[in-house]
Formats: sequence, structure tokens, C-alpha cells
Amino acid sequence: MRAEILQFSGLAPEAVQAAAFYEKSLHGDEAMERLCNVLRAAQSTEQRLAALGIEKDVVADTLSDIGIWADAYKRRTGRWGIDEEAYGWLQNHLGGRLFRIGRLQCCPARLKQQWNIRVFRSKETGAVIALPAEKTQYRGDGQVSGTNGISAEADGFLGFSRNVVQGGKEYVEGTVLSPLGHALPEVVRLKKEIWEECVTQGTSVLEIHVPEGPGYSVEQCRAAFVGMRRFIAKHKHAIHVLCGIEGPFVSFCLGSWLLDAQLERLLPGNTALVQCLREYYLIPVLSDAGPTLQRVFGTQEVEPSSAGAALQQTSLQRAILSFMQEGGCMRYNLGFVLVQDAERFGTGCYRRGFELFARDHF
Repeated sequence: MRAEILQFSGLAPEAVQAAAFYEKSLHGDEAMERLCNVLRAAQSTEQRLAALGIEKDVVADTLSDIGIWADAYKRRTGRWGIDEEAYGWLQNHLGGRLFRIGRLQCCPARLKQQWNIRVFRSKETGAVIALPAEKTQYRGDGQVSGTNGISAEADGFLGFSRNVVQGGKEYVEGTVLSPLGHALPEVVRLKKEIWEECVTQGTSVLEIHVPEGPGYSVEQCRAAFVGMRRFIAKHKHAIHVLCGIEGPFVSFCLGSWLLDAQLERLLPGNTALVQCLREYYLIPVLSDAGPTLQRVFGTQEVEPSSAGAALQQTSLQRAILSFMQEGGCMRYNLGFVLVQDAERFGTGCYRRGFELFARDHF
């Protein structure tokens, strides 16, 4: 394996030595075999991306995820290698379908049906409003019925959006999704001559992923979004060849436990996690506690009343355990940031715009 590829991979020197020794002398270790396969494939990936004009630093940052996953496997098992989940995930990197720009990763894609949104921007004020794309049953708290296994009761309501023509003018009518991460029962009517639809199912978007590692701040995310916007503008041809997706790419889209709107109540407002989630337009989605528990505690089997010291090492762990002890259920939200708003990440633009919208419409 070329030394440059090993450097790009971000593997610890000990892991590089283990992989080299395995290739020469050993066989039969599935986890190590997967790691060596990834490293071999990374060589052709680097050559292909270079031929398409992708910058070397982007290639290096993207392939550094190999080392992140290998480190995680070593912490969990005491051995070097990568598990099946990581092997499957890294096929995105090796296939040129994922790029790391600064602190974040992005995958060019079409907006999936799971998102269930239509997003409109006012030509007059710049405010952004999201409505459900399809009829959806919500609970009284504005969460999708069935979230955490809890169905809508008598206070539930049906979310919807539809196009309406009245008096020769076109409107969009529907229930509103608050950027705070819940649906509202109020029905609004938007004039299509004023409200431009900019995101709907099938729209070209950049799916965002947050790789493990230190540093996760508003400033880093904003820099990543701005960098991604430049990247997709510069590499339209390469993205089409690699991903089969054509632009324009209109939105960054993240679905993650990091966007659970409840974290805003559980953690201090000055924590980076809370500051970042406030900048997304949060969307309720059918979800449960599984992803949060797995990422925060390393297991989905968490019993709050008997959690030992090993599960209470961080303030985040303690806050979540306390919340669960009081009967709370973690979940996650989807969240978007429009590409044209990349530089505004950190200004609270979606919440401020929604406050002004609500005064006029509710």
C-alpha cells in the first residue's frame, strides 16, 4: 500500500504496522481483512478523485474516516480492524459518494420521502416555513404519532399541505412545522406569488453527517457549509459522474440524535451542541431513543434507575439519565439549512423569521 494512502487514512502507526503484518503473515481475521480491503480500495479511489480534479486535501480528509472507524473498533474490542457496519459505511467514501469538508461530511442525494416536507421562502421577508408534504398524524405535542411507541390520542391532529386556487390566485394551504421541531395544528395559507417553494421530495440536497472527533461548534459548521457550497459549485461535473446527481443543491439535510430538540432543555444554552441545533430548522420525525443511547452510552440497553458509574462519566450522560428517570424519552429530529443561508448559520435566522411569521398568521 502506498505510504500516502496510509497517511490519508488517518490510521495510527500501530494500526498501520498491524495491517502490514497481517497482509504478509496472517489470515482469517475478518475485521482486519475488511480494514485491508478498504485500504487497497482507497488507492484506486484516490486516483479516480484526483483524475476528476478533486483537491488532495478533500481526498485526505474524506479518507481519514478509515482511521476513525478503526480506532473505534480498537477501543471496543482491543484489536485493530473494522466491523461490518463501518465497512458498509466506508463504501460511500470509496465510491466517491461522500466528501468531508472541514468538520462535516456530505453526500449528494435526492431528498428522501422520510423528510416529508415542503419548504417555502418569502420573496418579501426571506422568512422560511416548512409544511408536511403528505398527510401525517401528529400527537398533541406536535410529534409524529408513534414516536417512542406513543400514538396520538384525542388531542392529536392531522398535518397536511395542498395547493389551492381561489379567485384566480394560487395558494398553498396546510399545517405548519415549527423550526423548534414540532408540528402546529394551525392552518395557514401562503400566496404562491410571494412564497417560493424551494425544497420538496426529490430535490437535490446534501445529506450531512457529523464524523466522530473533537470540536463541534457553530463556527466550524458554518465554515463547513460555506466550504461545501464552494465545493459543489466547483465540482458539478465530478459530482454528477460520481453520484449521478445534478444540482442545483438547495439544502443541507441532517438527521441525527444531535438534533433532538429536547437537548435544548437538558443542557446549558452555551454548550456547542445546543448552539448548533438551534441553527437548524428542526423537523419532527417518527423516531425513538435507540440512536441517542447507542451514541451516548455505547448501548441501547440502558436502565436509568440502575446505571452505574461507567454510564455517568459526562454531563451529557448524566443529563439524559436524569431525564429518563423522570419518565422522559429521547428521540431525534431532522434538520435543514438552506444552502443560500450557509453564512447565516449562527444568526438564528429560522427562529427569528418564524417568530415574525407567527405574529402575522396565528
